[in-house]
Amino acid sequence: MFRHLIDPNTKINYPMKKVLFTLLLCLGAALCLQAQSYTVLKVEPKDQVKANGKPLKVGDKITENTQITLSHETAFMRVMGSKSSYTVRKEGKIPGVFENSKDIKIAGTRTVISDEPSFKQFIITPKFLVIDELVQSVAKSIFPLEKWTEDPEGKFFFIEYTYQGEEILKFLPVADDNAFVINAEVYTIDGKAINPQEAKNLVFKYAIDESREKLIGKIDLVLLKGSDLKEEIGVFLKQIQNTENDKTLITKIIQKHLTDYYGEPDYDHLSQWLQKEFGF
Repeated sequence: MFRHLIDPNTKINYPMKKVLFTLLLCLGAALCLQAQSYTVLKVEPKDQVKANGKPLKVGDKITENTQITLSHETAFMRVMGSKSSYTVRKEGKIPGVFENSKDIKIAGTRTVISDEPSFKQFIITPKFLVIDELVQSVAKSIFPLEKWTEDPEGKFFFIEYTYQGEEILKFLPVADDNAFVINAEVYTIDGKAINPQEAKNLVFKYAIDESREKLIGKIDLVLLKGSDLKEEIGVFLKQIQNTENDKTLITKIIQKHLTDYYGEPDYDHLSQWLQKEFGF
Protein backbone atom coordinates (compact mmCIF):
# COMPACT_ATOMS: atom_id res chain seq x y z
CA MET A 1 0.00 0.00 0.00
CA PHE A 2 3.03 2.29 0.42
CA ARG A 3 4.67 1.36 -2.90
CA HIS A 4 3.63 4.63 -4.53
CA LEU A 5 5.50 6.63 -1.88
CA ILE A 6 8.92 5.38 -3.01
CA ASP A 7 10.46 5.15 -6.46
CA PRO A 8 10.96 1.40 -7.11
CA ASN A 9 14.41 2.17 -8.53
CA THR A 10 15.51 3.99 -5.39
CA LYS A 11 18.01 2.11 -3.31
CA ILE A 12 16.92 2.20 0.31
CA ASN A 13 19.69 2.41 2.87
CA TYR A 14 19.45 0.64 6.24
CA PRO A 15 18.26 3.61 8.33
CA MET A 16 15.50 4.30 5.83
CA LYS A 17 14.39 0.66 5.92
CA LYS A 18 14.29 0.83 9.69
CA VAL A 19 12.14 3.97 9.62
CA LEU A 20 9.77 2.44 7.07
CA PHE A 21 9.46 -0.76 9.14
CA THR A 22 8.71 1.24 12.28
CA LEU A 23 6.11 3.25 10.38
CA LEU A 24 4.36 0.08 9.21
CA LEU A 25 4.33 -1.30 12.77
CA CYS A 26 2.80 1.92 14.11
CA LEU A 27 0.14 2.00 11.42
CA GLY A 28 -0.69 -1.65 12.04
CA ALA A 29 -1.04 -1.02 15.76
CA ALA A 30 -3.25 2.00 15.09
CA LEU A 31 -5.54 -0.05 12.86
CA CYS A 32 -5.86 -2.70 15.57
CA LEU A 33 -6.76 -0.05 18.13
CA GLN A 34 -9.43 1.34 15.81
CA ALA A 35 -11.08 -2.07 15.32
CA GLN A 36 -14.41 -2.20 17.12
CA SER A 37 -14.59 -4.80 19.88
CA TYR A 38 -17.74 -6.40 21.27
CA THR A 39 -18.46 -8.10 24.59
CA VAL A 40 -20.54 -11.29 24.65
CA LEU A 41 -23.60 -10.92 26.90
CA LYS A 42 -25.52 -14.11 26.24
CA VAL A 43 -24.98 -17.44 24.46
CA GLU A 44 -27.77 -19.98 23.95
CA PRO A 45 -27.43 -22.93 24.03
CA LYS A 46 -24.15 -23.06 25.91
CA ASP A 47 -21.05 -23.76 23.78
CA GLN A 48 -23.13 -23.74 20.58
CA VAL A 49 -21.83 -20.41 19.24
CA LYS A 50 -18.18 -20.33 18.16
CA ALA A 51 -15.73 -17.61 17.16
CA ASN A 52 -13.02 -18.80 14.78
CA GLY A 53 -13.81 -22.36 15.89
CA LYS A 54 -13.68 -21.69 19.65
CA PRO A 55 -16.86 -21.83 21.81
CA LEU A 56 -17.87 -18.43 23.13
CA LYS A 57 -18.95 -17.70 26.68
CA VAL A 58 -20.41 -14.67 28.42
CA GLY A 59 -17.78 -11.99 28.95
CA ASP A 60 -15.61 -12.95 25.95
CA LYS A 61 -14.40 -10.23 23.59
CA ILE A 62 -14.67 -10.45 19.82
CA THR A 63 -13.66 -8.00 17.09
CA GLU A 64 -14.61 -7.15 13.55
CA ASN A 65 -14.03 -9.92 10.98
CA THR A 66 -14.38 -12.63 13.64
CA GLN A 67 -15.91 -15.69 11.96
CA ILE A 68 -19.03 -16.88 13.76
CA THR A 69 -20.34 -20.43 13.43
CA LEU A 70 -23.43 -22.01 15.02
CA SER A 71 -23.56 -25.63 16.13
CA HIS A 72 -27.30 -25.74 16.72
CA GLU A 73 -30.23 -24.51 14.63
CA THR A 74 -31.65 -22.44 17.51
CA ALA A 75 -28.28 -21.09 18.68
CA PHE A 76 -27.86 -17.34 19.11
CA MET A 77 -25.79 -14.83 21.02
CA ARG A 78 -26.11 -11.25 22.20
CA VAL A 79 -23.19 -8.83 22.19
CA MET A 80 -22.64 -5.18 23.10
CA GLY A 81 -20.34 -2.62 21.56
CA SER A 82 -19.60 0.90 22.72
CA LYS A 83 -22.93 2.34 21.53
CA SER A 84 -25.25 -0.55 20.64
CA SER A 85 -26.11 -4.16 21.39
CA TYR A 86 -26.87 -6.80 18.78
CA THR A 87 -28.26 -10.29 18.32
CA VAL A 88 -26.51 -12.89 16.15
CA ARG A 89 -28.53 -15.81 14.75
CA LYS A 90 -26.60 -16.69 11.59
CA GLU A 91 -23.08 -17.63 10.57
CA GLY A 92 -20.61 -15.23 9.03
CA LYS A 93 -18.22 -12.46 9.94
CA ILE A 94 -18.72 -9.72 12.50
CA PRO A 95 -20.40 -7.24 12.02
CA GLY A 96 -22.15 -8.62 8.92
CA VAL A 97 -24.18 -11.10 10.99
CA PHE A 98 -25.60 -8.49 13.37
CA GLU A 99 -29.35 -7.99 13.61
CA ASN A 100 -31.74 -6.17 15.94
CA SER A 101 -29.42 -3.25 16.69
CA LYS A 102 -30.40 -1.57 19.96
CA ASP A 103 -28.94 1.72 21.13
CA ILE A 104 -27.41 1.69 24.59
CA LYS A 105 -28.98 4.77 26.15
CA ILE A 106 -31.45 5.64 28.87
CA ALA A 107 -35.09 4.70 28.43
CA GLY A 108 -37.66 7.34 27.66
CA THR A 109 -39.88 8.67 30.41
CA ARG A 110 -42.75 6.32 31.12
CA THR A 111 -46.27 7.64 30.60
CA VAL A 112 -47.72 8.93 33.86
CA ILE A 113 -51.44 8.69 34.63
CA SER A 114 -51.91 10.96 37.60
CA ASP A 115 -55.31 9.68 38.72
CA GLU A 116 -54.30 6.00 38.80
CA PRO A 117 -52.21 4.01 41.32
CA SER A 118 -48.58 3.30 40.51
CA PHE A 119 -49.15 -0.30 39.41
CA LYS A 120 -50.94 1.00 36.27
CA GLN A 121 -47.48 1.07 34.66
CA PHE A 122 -47.55 -2.61 33.82
CA ILE A 123 -50.84 -2.22 32.01
CA ILE A 124 -49.61 0.55 29.73
CA THR A 125 -46.25 -1.15 29.19
CA PRO A 126 -46.17 -3.41 26.06
CA LYS A 127 -44.32 -6.11 28.03
CA PHE A 128 -43.87 -5.96 31.76
CA LEU A 129 -40.93 -7.84 33.27
CA VAL A 130 -40.90 -9.25 36.78
CA ILE A 131 -37.58 -10.60 38.06
CA ASP A 132 -38.20 -13.37 40.61
CA GLU A 133 -41.01 -11.64 42.50
CA LEU A 134 -42.61 -8.23 42.62
CA VAL A 135 -44.34 -6.86 45.70
CA GLN A 136 -46.47 -4.04 44.31
CA SER A 137 -48.04 -1.38 46.49
CA VAL A 138 -51.37 0.16 45.56
CA ALA A 139 -53.44 3.06 46.84
CA LYS A 140 -55.34 1.57 49.76
CA SER A 141 -58.07 4.18 49.49
CA ILE A 142 -58.77 3.11 45.88
CA PHE A 143 -58.04 -0.62 45.98
CA PRO A 144 -58.30 -2.04 49.51
CA LEU A 145 -56.96 -5.60 49.79
CA GLU A 146 -57.76 -8.50 52.11
CA LYS A 147 -55.56 -11.46 52.99
CA TRP A 148 -56.81 -15.02 52.71
CA THR A 149 -55.63 -18.49 53.58
CA GLU A 150 -57.38 -20.77 51.08
CA ASP A 151 -60.31 -19.68 48.94
CA PRO A 152 -60.09 -15.92 48.46
CA GLU A 153 -63.03 -13.84 49.52
CA GLY A 154 -63.40 -10.11 49.40
CA LYS A 155 -61.08 -7.62 47.71
CA PHE A 156 -58.03 -8.78 45.74
CA PHE A 157 -56.34 -8.73 42.34
CA PHE A 158 -56.15 -11.62 39.92
CA ILE A 159 -54.89 -12.43 36.43
CA GLU A 160 -57.09 -14.29 34.00
CA TYR A 161 -55.92 -16.03 30.83
CA THR A 162 -56.72 -18.85 28.41
CA TYR A 163 -54.51 -21.94 28.34
CA GLN A 164 -55.17 -24.65 25.77
CA GLY A 165 -58.79 -23.54 25.54
CA GLU A 166 -59.33 -23.47 29.30
CA GLU A 167 -59.97 -20.30 31.32
CA ILE A 168 -57.44 -19.90 34.14
CA LEU A 169 -57.74 -17.54 37.11
CA LYS A 170 -54.62 -16.83 39.17
CA PHE A 171 -55.23 -15.02 42.44
CA LEU A 172 -52.38 -12.70 43.42
CA PRO A 173 -51.29 -13.11 47.06
CA VAL A 174 -51.66 -10.11 49.35
CA ALA A 175 -48.42 -9.03 51.06
CA ASP A 176 -50.19 -6.62 53.44
CA ASP A 177 -53.24 -4.42 53.31
CA ASN A 178 -51.92 -2.32 50.41
CA ALA A 179 -49.64 -4.60 48.36
CA PHE A 180 -49.98 -7.70 46.20
CA VAL A 181 -47.39 -10.16 44.89
CA ILE A 182 -46.60 -11.29 41.33
CA ASN A 183 -44.33 -14.31 40.99
CA ALA A 184 -43.83 -17.53 39.01
CA GLU A 185 -47.09 -18.96 40.39
CA VAL A 186 -48.93 -16.99 37.71
CA TYR A 187 -47.71 -19.44 35.08
CA THR A 188 -48.44 -22.66 36.96
CA ILE A 189 -51.47 -24.93 36.83
CA ASP A 190 -52.04 -27.58 39.48
CA GLY A 191 -48.55 -26.89 40.80
CA LYS A 192 -46.85 -27.47 37.43
CA ALA A 193 -45.13 -24.78 35.37
CA ILE A 194 -46.56 -24.07 31.92
CA ASN A 195 -45.07 -22.42 28.86
CA PRO A 196 -45.94 -18.70 29.26
CA GLN A 197 -46.18 -18.37 25.48
CA GLU A 198 -49.20 -20.66 25.57
CA ALA A 199 -51.03 -18.38 27.99
CA LYS A 200 -53.27 -16.20 25.82
CA ASN A 201 -55.38 -13.09 26.36
CA LEU A 202 -54.03 -12.11 29.78
CA VAL A 203 -56.17 -9.58 31.63
CA PHE A 204 -55.65 -7.99 35.03
CA LYS A 205 -58.70 -7.65 37.28
CA TYR A 206 -59.76 -6.48 40.72
CA ALA A 207 -62.45 -8.25 42.74
CA ILE A 208 -64.71 -5.66 44.31
CA ASP A 209 -66.67 -8.33 46.17
CA GLU A 210 -67.79 -11.93 45.64
CA SER A 211 -70.00 -11.07 42.67
CA ARG A 212 -68.39 -8.00 41.12
CA GLU A 213 -65.03 -7.44 39.43
CA LYS A 214 -63.28 -4.51 37.75
CA LEU A 215 -61.25 -4.91 34.57
CA ILE A 216 -57.97 -3.02 34.98
CA GLY A 217 -56.62 -3.85 31.54
CA LYS A 218 -54.79 -6.30 29.31
CA ILE A 219 -51.32 -7.33 30.39
CA ASP A 220 -48.32 -8.98 28.72
CA LEU A 221 -46.42 -10.37 31.68
CA VAL A 222 -42.86 -11.73 31.45
CA LEU A 223 -41.58 -13.62 34.51
CA LEU A 224 -37.88 -14.44 34.67
CA LYS A 225 -35.62 -15.92 37.31
CA GLY A 226 -32.92 -13.56 38.49
CA SER A 227 -30.43 -16.41 38.14
CA ASP A 228 -31.16 -16.53 34.40
CA LEU A 229 -30.31 -12.84 34.04
CA LYS A 230 -27.46 -12.47 36.52
CA GLU A 231 -24.56 -13.43 34.25
CA GLU A 232 -25.71 -11.24 31.35
CA ILE A 233 -26.54 -8.20 33.47
CA GLY A 234 -23.34 -8.61 35.50
CA VAL A 235 -21.22 -8.26 32.35
CA PHE A 236 -23.44 -5.46 31.01
CA LEU A 237 -23.18 -3.53 34.28
CA LYS A 238 -19.39 -3.86 34.35
CA GLN A 239 -19.08 -2.52 30.81
CA ILE A 240 -21.36 0.44 31.49
CA GLN A 241 -19.43 1.32 34.65
CA ASN A 242 -16.33 1.80 32.49
CA THR A 243 -17.88 4.95 31.04
CA GLU A 244 -20.61 6.00 33.49
CA ASN A 245 -20.61 6.53 37.26
CA ASP A 246 -24.09 7.92 37.93
CA LYS A 247 -26.11 5.17 39.63
CA THR A 248 -29.49 6.41 38.44
CA LEU A 249 -28.31 6.71 34.85
CA ILE A 250 -26.71 3.26 34.89
CA THR A 251 -29.90 1.73 36.31
CA LYS A 252 -31.93 3.37 33.54
CA ILE A 253 -29.50 2.06 30.92
CA ILE A 254 -29.93 -1.46 32.31
CA GLN A 255 -33.71 -0.94 32.36
CA LYS A 256 -33.51 0.04 28.69
CA HIS A 257 -31.49 -3.09 27.86
CA LEU A 258 -33.97 -5.38 29.61
CA THR A 259 -36.88 -3.61 27.93
CA ASP A 260 -35.31 -4.11 24.50
CA TYR A 261 -34.86 -7.85 24.90
CA TYR A 262 -37.30 -9.10 27.56
CA GLY A 263 -39.79 -6.61 28.93
CA GLU A 264 -39.80 -3.41 30.95
CA PRO A 265 -39.07 -3.86 34.67
CA ASP A 266 -40.26 -1.46 37.31
CA TYR A 267 -37.39 0.92 38.10
CA ASP A 268 -37.55 0.48 41.89
CA HIS A 269 -37.90 -3.28 41.57
CA LEU A 270 -34.85 -3.37 39.28
CA SER A 271 -32.85 -1.18 41.66
CA GLN A 272 -33.56 -3.55 44.53
CA TRP A 273 -32.52 -6.57 42.47
CA LEU A 274 -29.27 -4.89 41.37
CA GLN A 275 -28.48 -4.07 44.99
CA LYS A 276 -29.17 -7.64 46.11
CA GLU A 277 -27.19 -9.34 43.35
CA PHE A 278 -24.31 -6.91 42.73
CA GLY A 279 -24.29 -4.54 45.69
CA PHE A 280 -24.98 -1.75 43.21
